[in-house]
Amino acid sequence: TTRTVAQTTRTVAQTTRTVAQTTGTVATTTAAPTTTAAPTTTTSGTRPPVVGNVWRNGDFEAGVGSWDAFGEGVRVQTRKTDPAPPPGSTQYLSVTQRTEKWMGVAQSPTLQTGVTYSVECMAYVKNSAPVFVTFQSGNRWDHVTARDPLPANQWVKISGTSLAITTQPTIFFEGPAVGERFYLDDCLLWKTSDGKPTAPTTTTTTTTTTKRTTTAAPTTTAAQTTRTVPPTTTAAPTTTARPTTTAAPTTTARPTTTAAPTTTTASSPNLLLNGGFESGPESGWQAYGGVSLAVRSANPAPHTGGQYEVVSRRSDTWQG
Repeated sequence: TTRTVAQTTRTVAQTTRTVAQTTGTVATTTAAPTTTAAPTTTTSGTRPPVVGNVWRNGDFEAGVGSWDAFGEGVRVQTRKTDPAPPPGSTQYLSVTQRTEKWMGVAQSPTLQTGVTYSVECMAYVKNSAPVFVTFQSGNRWDHVTARDPLPANQWVKISGTSLAITTQPTIFFEGPAVGERFYLDDCLLWKTSDGKPTAPTTTTTTTTTTKRTTTAAPTTTAAQTTRTVPPTTTAAPTTTARPTTTAAPTTTARPTTTAAPTTTTASSPNLLLNGGFESGPESGWQAYGGVSLAVRSANPAPHTGGQYEVVSRRSDTWQG
């Protein structure tokens, strides 16, 4: 009987050890993957027309509407590449198949008589050549912009101001040699006294597309529980820092500035007679090549004095 009890006691001890081992085991847990949406943003813009532009469809975003080929056989069309459009534009006007220098593209807007108009346009040539704007009223041709050759392979701004409008003109672009094509964009025409029209702010539309990205959460494994007796902590004595003394900033006196001496240069007499044109258009001057001379006092304002000389009705570059 005693031996049987001892065996039973040993069995109980073994059972107790097994229970302790089972208690010390903790299951491993794996978290489910988490899905996070990453937004993708796409931006697109629309280019509104310029308010106050007398020319219709001056940016050619509506194609060739309101513009006419000027000269028999001339071809006008819009392009988007070769060359690339100016900044902010998507397409421009191409003028080709020209068999005379005066051939190009034209528009005939209704203008107010008795006032001047200003023009501005971006022009492009692949070979250096002039591109200029002409107001034609009957037998009168007013070359509003300069007739100097433009540099090749770049967009160049041309601009100028007309004489006072007397009759409704046809306004056209001309200039390069026969067979040379030219390109136009962002053409503006406005009454000079109203000031240059300003393009409104471009409207931007933003579209957000959600892209699903799956990120797996890290695996968490619980460690077995261990009973640890925390050590006794003795608080360290508190130390009070000695205050730091900061020296007052040093003030540097502002240096004294001595004005440079003024130099006065005696002016030489002007050898040109009536160089300021205050005595009229032809006093001391003469028309060279059958052109028309006149004096003006506004649009634009004089550089100095009360008036300046205007040379018009020129049909060649040497006339003046």
